[in-house]
Amino acid sequence: MNEIINFSTHSDRLESSEADHRITNSLSVISGLVRLKARHPDVDDIRQFLLDVAGRIDTVARLHRLLVRANGGSVPVAQFLRDVCAAMKDIAGSDEQFKMAIECPESMTLPAESALRVGLLTAELFSNSVKYAHPTGIPTSIQVSCHQDHGTMVFAFEDDGIGFPENFDPTGNESLGMQILHALTQQLRGACEWQDFGIGLRFVCRLPITGLAKS
Repeated sequence: MNEIINFSTHSDRLESSEADHRITNSLSVISGLVRLKARHPDVDDIRQFLLDVAGRIDTVARLHRLLVRANGGSVPVAQFLRDVCAAMKDIAGSDEQFKMAIECPESMTLPAESALRVGLLTAELFSNSVKYAHPTGIPTSIQVSCHQDHGTMVFAFEDDGIGFPENFDPTGNESLGMQILHALTQQLRGACEWQDFGIGLRFVCRLPITGLAKS
């Protein structure tokens, strides 16, 4: 009987091992971001720091929940982005302060490790919008989109806020948020750009689909 039980659970052990591997990798990414935040001189608000960490941990939890439902190594991007944005709105504490629109093909999927980084990009951008888009506190409209274009995935995050301060250069800025966005984009082998409309700010990142499949 024991031999039959051991044989029948062999595939379960393999699936468990693969899940453990994914969770370990995901937590390593979070750990690196937390260390980066903790060492940066900009961190002086402990409450906000803990809320940011909570958001990143929740992103990992939602990712692995979707992996379990999908019963495979690919994550449905549209649902994952909806989950991440819902979590960030909860952490921000006021659903009325944000209007969200997410445009992404329901059929689009990504490998788990790549999806995690796209989710963390979204969380970081959302956090920046919370802090800077509308200092006067009026509601913020946010749009997240993704689509495929000639072998790349185009990810975009846009808000209707006041944009960057005068003479601010996001490519050369040493702020913590910009460092995190740069690091995540590099890990995804992507290229990003900022589009500042004066009223409204857009972050666009082009990610090679072949590279994502190997992440």
